[in-house]
Amino acid sequence: MRNVARITLRLAGWLVSLALLTAVMGLMALMVGPRLLGWRGVIVLSGSMEPALKVGGLAFVEPTTDAESVQVGDIIAFRSLKNPNQRISHRVIEIVNDADGLGFRTKGDNSELPDQQLVPADNLLGKVRFHLPYLGYAADKLRHRESFYLFLGIPAGLLVINEIFNIWHRLRRGRKETAT
Repeated sequence: MRNVARITLRLAGWLVSLALLTAVMGLMALMVGPRLLGWRGVIVLSGSMEPALKVGGLAFVEPTTDAESVQVGDIIAFRSLKNPNQRISHRVIEIVNDADGLGFRTKGDNSELPDQQLVPADNLLGKVRFHLPYLGYAADKLRHRESFYLFLGIPAGLLVINEIFNIWHRLRRGRKETAT
């Protein structure tokens, strides 16, 4: 009976370690994979694009300077006309090519009216390729060194504890064999 409990505890420890390691590796793949493609992760801060882009989500933007490739229905990221440091992601509802040049009329999916001003092609940063809800919260936390160490430290600590338990168990078993 003791062996069954010991094996069950050991198996549970390995399963928890494996689950945490898989979660860490999966999250790292989600963060590194798009970067290998040249895409940039952007945390969604407002609800103007819900339900397509949820607040706290992580939107991946493929940088592009080819304004000609933008089509009606695309979600684009662009620099705000009022504040060049602010980035906005809205859906293109019309493409305007007039005397002022190429521009995009945009609108948030959750807004009644289109944006007041056309987005000039020069303000285009890229196209939103995909979005992962709620992952922006985790990405925001990982920006801070303490959270990053904690995120890596917990699985590493569990693996160390599991190995200490295995060593202790083997030493204990070794003492019993020499005593008999």
